[in-house]
Amino acid sequence: MPQTDTVTWNGLIAGYVQNGFTDGAATLFNAMISAGVKPDSVTFASFLPSILESGSLKHCKEIHSYIVRHRVPFDIYLKSALIDIYFKGGEVEMARNIFHQNTLVDVAICTAMISGYVLNGLNIDAINFFRWLIQKGMMPNCLTMASVLPACAALASLKLGKELHCDILKKGLQNVIQSLLPELRKQGYVPQPYLPLHPQS
Repeated sequence: MPQTDTVTWNGLIAGYVQNGFTDGAATLFNAMISAGVKPDSVTFASFLPSILESGSLKHCKEIHSYIVRHRVPFDIYLKSALIDIYFKGGEVEMARNIFHQNTLVDVAICTAMISGYVLNGLNIDAINFFRWLIQKGMMPNCLTMASVLPACAALASLKLGKELHCDILKKGLQNVIQSLLPELRKQGYVPQPYLPLHPQS
């Protein structure tokens, strides 16, 4: 089948998922298979979240098995989607295994790992993973910051929040520093821009 057929099906499935029509997305996916059109990584990255939303981790695992059996290319989008569904299903070790399967890593995947750890109450893991991201020279975005700060709050650790602040400054990531301010202020500190933190008087 021409590649345009796959692109068309992907567009339809993604549209249904984005508008909350999970049953319709599943129907389209099955119709795609029946029509002999081979799903690709984009298909699965779009479709997997809708399966979990319907409450079926077992079905997600079946789709994952299909991906492995049919050697679907494992790109960043598919990797991120698989990490996300396993964390949301409480399968922390499986999510970790997906992360370590290959060397494909970007900020989106790291953010999925951090938010997944927080979701499962593994706040220290989330913070350590954030530190690893910084050490590797990756640029956290607002979603990354929004994911890691609840871990500091859950541990009731202003010290950790301040350490993260310092880590960011050392790496010259001033464009994300504003993301820290609401949480730090909530805990009684107002950092001066790009300078060491000082407690409120």
